[in-house]
Amino acid sequence: ARLRAKLVGFTQTFSQTLREYPERDGSIESIYARTIAHYRRPNISKAISLIDKLIAKLPNDPYFHELKGQIYFENGKIDLALKSYQTATNLIPGSPLLRVQLARAQIEKNEPKFLKMAIPNLLYSINKDPTRPNVWRQISIAYGRLNKKGESSQALAEEAILLGRNNEAIKLADRSKKLLKIGTRNWLRAEDRINLAHINLKNRKGRK
Repeated sequence: ARLRAKLVGFTQTFSQTLREYPERDGSIESIYARTIAHYRRPNISKAISLIDKLIAKLPNDPYFHELKGQIYFENGKIDLALKSYQTATNLIPGSPLLRVQLARAQIEKNEPKFLKMAIPNLLYSINKDPTRPNVWRQISIAYGRLNKKGESSQALAEEAILLGRNNEAIKLADRSKKLLKIGTRNWLRAEDRINLAHINLKNRKGRK
């Protein structure tokens, strides 16, 4: 019921959502759908008041805290978003998705303390699923802002490989090798990306 309410809230118009989930309906799924509808409108104060009602009912539900974090994040209230995303992540520390969302807010905070906290969250997600180019992009941003240019270039090479930009990946990985200490994990990974990009280019040429 909650999944359906979420789908309706995010895909239907405001009036359609409120017709299906009217104010008089105090069920959790109805409040959830109306929260999303008001957030999309946008009526942020109303959305927050509704999500707070849900959190009061189910304080240990991570997805209510996640939605609250999303509302705050997308409206530039980074400190409040951080608090909500951290609570959600604490409730399900093994969720790669929640770790990424928390990391995005930590990067947006743009302070060394939070940038350093973002990197392990992103690496955790990558270890679960290394095929997400947007996560590699976030890693490169965090490393770049910490002036770790070698690691940043290596992450961008990973992103380029996944997007099929093999020539770009070779250049980025080669740049990262020049900046990283020889033999380190990231240096070796950059070497692997160069070899993989060359194989991809060769295979592509062979198919023509």
